[in-house]
Amino acid sequence: MGAVRLVRDVVDGQLVGRRGVKMGRVDGLTLELRPGGPPRVADVLIGAPILADRLGGWMVKLLALFEKVGIATGRVTRIPFDAVRVIGEVIEVDIDPAATPALRTERAIGEHVISRIPGANGEGKGEKK
Repeated sequence: MGAVRLVRDVVDGQLVGRRGVKMGRVDGLTLELRPGGPPRVADVLIGAPILADRLGGWMVKLLALFEKVGIATGRVTRIPFDAVRVIGEVIEVDIDPAATPALRTERAIGEHVISRIPGANGEGKGEKK
């Protein structure tokens, strides 16, 4: 893998696991500080608590509400950066999404939140008024 601009190329990128299964978006990264060497990316982080920390107050409150009603959890999924295979239009990782809490949260938010947004299920596509 060549040079990568982490914030531009990775953070907020669509994460895709084995068999092309979407796992959500990259919410953060952890760096490992090494004596006498440059820092290296250790983990890709997925999880509402990471995103809430980045966005601040209102997102923290929204996350607390989602946790209270059982839509989301405070879990953070750590994917070793060594599992990253491709950084491009999507970030491909050699991880089985079903083995992580990330997929469970992604589906719960889609079912309980996104699906209730008018037009989110493709209604109205192709209709002429």
